[in-house]
Amino acid sequence: MRGRVLFFICTIMKSKTICFFSFLFPCLLACSIGHAAEQDNWYLAEEWDLSYYGADHYGPYQVFIETNGSLDGGRIYVTVQGSNKVEVYERNGTKLFDITGLSRARGVAVDDNGTIFCLYRNGLKSFEHNGTLKQTLAGSGTGNGEFKLSDATISSYSHGAVAIHPTNKRIYAVDGDNHRVQIFDKNGSFHSKFGTSGTAPGQLNKPKFLA
Repeated sequence: MRGRVLFFICTIMKSKTICFFSFLFPCLLACSIGHAAEQDNWYLAEEWDLSYYGADHYGPYQVFIETNGSLDGGRIYVTVQGSNKVEVYERNGTKLFDITGLSRARGVAVDDNGTIFCLYRNGLKSFEHNGTLKQTLAGSGTGNGEFKLSDATISSYSHGAVAIHPTNKRIYAVDGDNHRVQIFDKNGSFHSKFGTSGTAPGQLNKPKFLA
């Protein structure tokens, strides 16, 4: 059987088939190189320099891309911990404004109505689409509707992130040092929570992100 396979390969090499393969392989190689070059550069349309803070580099933490085109064509939101703010951009990279006063800003999400929800070290706040404060939804602590997001050092500080459920519109927020995720209704009122400290099923150990 082995001899027959070798004979078959040799027969192909002697035939005109070799001409086809000698032309095909360089074409495939050239196409793959060209396509790879395109992939390397397609995402470099914009580059932003986001500030850092001191030696610990408390830089950008969470990014939210607004998909509701009816709201000013959609925006890009970036939390910058070291600057204690959320930076708001147009889709083309033009800076619109900052939402400031958010100590160690952690998470950001925007609902379909344009309300901006910002999670930071001391709790959760909501803002109008123009950046005006709307409501303080949660403070610092360990109770329901309270957050514990410490940051003694970059190696031990806790994490937080925000996401909005696509159907029921509830707000999910990571509560790092309380080892849980808290859920608020679409109006910002506390709804429920899940997670306790530990490593067993259903428990969390300083959760970081969610989706």
